[in-house]
Amino acid sequence: MSWTTLSAADLNDYLVAEQIDALRAEALAPGQADPFVKISADVIAKVRAYIASNRDNQVDADAAKIPPELKIDVCYLILAPMLGRLGIALTKDQSDALALAQSTLVGLRDKKLVVSAPADPVAPAVQPEQGTGYFGSATKIEL
Repeated sequence: MSWTTLSAADLNDYLVAEQIDALRAEALAPGQADPFVKISADVIAKVRAYIASNRDNQVDADAAKIPPELKIDVCYLILAPMLGRLGIALTKDQSDALALAQSTLVGLRDKKLVVSAPADPVAPAVQPEQGTGYFGSATKIEL
């Protein structure tokens, strides 16, 4: 499966389009950009770092792409701060979906999940653990 780039329109699958429009346009300071752009970039960077922390995973050369199997998780990880910036509480279903998305991140971090390989892989900016680290000249620390 090829990796995908999210757009604000992808969030319409999880909230009504009018709600998404409000989240992207309400409570903006003069000159403030659409918050989706920054929030999605931050969330995607975090998710890609979790992916890259496992040497069995690769990341796509395009820093905006995510594995298709993580799309729903990334959408909820983006929706939570977008709702939060307007003081809108998550519904029970949204909270459950967010908790599941966060557990997916934990699974990636704990090297329990491997994602599909990207079509254009690159060496990740985040390096996986090496196993044993040395600090100073006399102290050996097992990681």
